Amino acid sequence: MAGTAGIKAEVVQGRVRSWNQLATVFRLQGRHLEAEAGFRLAIHRAETWLGPRDPEVAITLQHLAGLYEESGRTTEAERLHQRALDIVAGIGVASGSSSKPCQSIPHDP
Repeated sequence: MAGTAGIKAEVVQGRVRSWNQLATVFRLQGRHLEAEAGFRLAIHRAETWLGPRDPEVAITLQHLAGLYEESGRTTEAERLHQRALDIVAGIGVASGSSSKPCQSIPHDP
């Protein structure tokens, strides 16, 4: 587990899922900017705490991709869907893609 300094995996997963759920609530309320920020934060935390190939990263990438699809951002959505599929398939990041974590992700206040 990357960067957790002794925190149990279940606790970390719970925190990531909480951010994911909050972002989903924002999405359902039509608060898309807040939803995007929440999903990006969940991705950042999952990548930092659990590693870039953890299933929690894939789940949150799928949620953010869904938000992007609703917003008409299909190219970005497709990229995120592919990245999530690559994680699930166990092959990491798609060839030609950056293996760096998502950029410009907000940090906890």
